[in-house]
Amino acid sequence: MTGTIIRLVDSRQVGSIAAEDGHAYDFGASSLRGVQFSDLSLGSIVSFTAGQHSKDRRAEVVHTRPVTKLRRRPPPRLCLVGTSSPPRRRNPRP
Repeated sequence: MTGTIIRLVDSRQVGSIAAEDGHAYDFGASSLRGVQFSDLSLGSIVSFTAGQHSKDRRAEVVHTRPVTKLRRRPPPRLCLVGTSSPPRRRNPRP
């Protein structure tokens, strides 16, 4: 199952994942595989195994998902307000 990290509590080393099934799953640092808790950030996409612990849903084995590199766009051309062409360079006068 995959989801997005929505909560991290550094002092307790716990967090929550919003899963693709619409439920939230809690996890602790001991559930992490191949990543340290300090390396996680809000919005990180993770895969995990869903489990049940007493009353709440738990993420048992949490792995970070590889992030695909986005293709960079060229920077936008600068245009003056009210014109459709980029500004022209002025030749310096001697």
